[in-house]
Amino acid sequence: MEIIRQISAVLLVLGLLATALFLLRKRGQNLSWTVRKSNDRRIQVVARATLSANASLALVRVDEREVLIAITGSACTVIEQLQRAKGAAV
Repeated sequence: MEIIRQISAVLLVLGLLATALFLLRKRGQNLSWTVRKSNDRRIQVVARATLSANASLALVRVDEREVLIAITGSACTVIEQLQRAKGAAV
């Protein structure tokens, strides 16, 4: 009977860990505990496109510049840097 309790406890802990991992991955980069307006940040991910299981493209805005970045499992490469127009909408 004691072995059943131990196995049940281990399975419960593993289930809780799996649930926590799932929730953290689902939230992605929104792990900050403070609430900010998106306009207050100097760096923003404008868009992200998944190309394969371990490759994606990200359009990142840094101040008035936009940077297209290729992301793989082992590297990040800047593809192109763009200047935003002065009157462009945010």
